[in-house]
Amino acid sequence: MTEQKPSACAVVGAGFIGLEMAENLAKQGLSVSVVEGASHVMPPIDMDMAHEVHNYIRSKGIELHLGRTCAAMDGKSVILNDGTRAAADMVILSIGVRPDTGFLKDSGIELGARGEILVNQYLETSAEDVYALGDAVSVTHIVSGNKALIPLASPANKQGRIAADNLCGKKVPTRGARELLL
Repeated sequence: MTEQKPSACAVVGAGFIGLEMAENLAKQGLSVSVVEGASHVMPPIDMDMAHEVHNYIRSKGIELHLGRTCAAMDGKSVILNDGTRAAADMVILSIGVRPDTGFLKDSGIELGARGEILVNQYLETSAEDVYALGDAVSVTHIVSGNKALIPLASPANKQGRIAADNLCGKKVPTRGARELLL
């Protein structure tokens, strides 16, 4: 970064990693814009909480472009789907992860609508003696009770421990996504 001396950065994606990058770059003196296709940052939080985060981000001098997506880049800016331009001589794409589970299509392992591997509370798949964990599995969100993808290292680590216990004959259930983040 110091060799090229960028002055403006667009961060596309306002999840945890994108926002962390935006904040750190702003602290380094860059002009930063965050582009997010959703109506608010950090999809796991609700709109009321997101408004507080929006206010904090703006107080740090970071521009927010919510409900818009990146349509093109021209070397000087990111061009949004509504024609707005966000100055950028550096672009960071932090647009999340999508499970790469196409190879499981005819395996008998049940997949969700986004291609995620569906597991029970013991991290067992629909195929006998097959466990799955990490970024590609859906887990139960402890607050909503709905299935959710939480592609973070901490939950994957906890899932690994739980799957190992279950492979060794213990019956250790996951208690939901909150437990996995602790």
